[in-house]
Amino acid sequence: MSEEFRKVGLMEGSGEPEDEEIIAWFTAKGKHIPLKKGQSKTEALKEATADSSEKQPQDKAAVQRREQEDNGEKAVREKKPTISPDEAQKARAVLIKNGYPVSGYLGIIQKAEQRQKESAYGTFDLRTGKPIELTEGYCVSFQVNKAVNVRRDYTPEEYDNYVYECVLRGGAMPNIGSYGNPEISFCVKDKKIALQMMYDYNQASIYDVAGEGEIPNEKYNRAANPTEDDKK
Repeated sequence: MSEEFRKVGLMEGSGEPEDEEIIAWFTAKGKHIPLKKGQSKTEALKEATADSSEKQPQDKAAVQRREQEDNGEKAVREKKPTISPDEAQKARAVLIKNGYPVSGYLGIIQKAEQRQKESAYGTFDLRTGKPIELTEGYCVSFQVNKAVNVRRDYTPEEYDNYVYECVLRGGAMPNIGSYGNPEISFCVKDKKIALQMMYDYNQASIYDVAGEGEIPNEKYNRAANPTEDDKK
C-alpha cells in the first residue's frame, strides 16, 4: 500500500470523515498523520504530536487516580488486627463475663447475611437476635466489604481478633448492626474513641444514637469499602 493516502480517507471504507484542508495522509512513527494544505510533513507531524501530548496529562491523571484507589483498597484489605495474644485473652475474659461467645463471630455474621432479606434494619442483640433500643453512645464497626453486600474474605481467627480489638478499644460489647451490610457493631460511649475507630477501620460513618445521628467520615475511602448506597 502507498505511504500516502489521499483525501478520500485512510483506506477504502475506513469511515474517516473528509476534511477539505487535508490534502494527503502519511505514516510516521507508527501513526497516520494528516497533511493539511500549505503544511510540510515536519509541521504536520509536530502538530499531531502536540495534540497527543495535550491529552496525555489527563490520561496520566486518570491512571494515577485509579492507582491510588487500588492502593487504598489493597491497604485497607490487608490491614490486620494488631491485638497481642495477651490482649486477646483479656478480651475473651470480658466477653465471657458478659455472657458473649468467645469465638465464632465470622459464622455469626454469615448467618446474619443469609437472613438479611427477612430481617428488619436495626441493631440486634448478638446473643438473642432480638432488636436493641439504644439510648446513648456511638455505633461503629470494623468490617470492610469487598463489594456491595459481600464481606471481605476474613479468616475466622482474623475476624475474632477484630472483635477482641474493638471490645478493648471501645469498651463495648458486640452487637449485630443490620443497615444494608450486616456487621458486628459496637456502641461506644466515648465519641473521640468512636471517631478514631471509624478512621482506623475506614468506615463511612458512625451513628450518634442520642443526638447528631450519622456522623460521616471525611477521610472515607469509598473504593476500599463500598456500602449499600454504592449500588444505587
